[in-house]
Amino acid sequence: MNNIGKWIAIDEDGIWCSPFTDSYFFTTKKAIIKDISDAELDARKTPKIIRESEGVYIYKPKSCDTNTFSKEYTIIRLTKENVEKYEEQISEQERSLYADLWY
Repeated sequence: MNNIGKWIAIDEDGIWCSPFTDSYFFTTKKAIIKDISDAELDARKTPKIIRESEGVYIYKPKSCDTNTFSKEYTIIRLTKENVEKYEEQISEQERSLYADLWY
């Protein structure tokens, strides 16, 4: 699978899987942030993104219920150097998810 150049998000639970598209990979940073923003019901009109390093950003949606920043997402652009690592993490995450469903 060629996912180089695509974007993923990581939170404390693992790699983000969109509840709308059931996908881990997004073609743009804007698309993945919009997806997370919609799912988390971000209270801000414009999401605040902090650049951590090249290809790595931090996004903290503001809860519309509590008006706090309870979650943090690391948005990462996949490169030749890291794509294998994250694809492996997704495979492990899916295996453990399906294993939990069977038992």
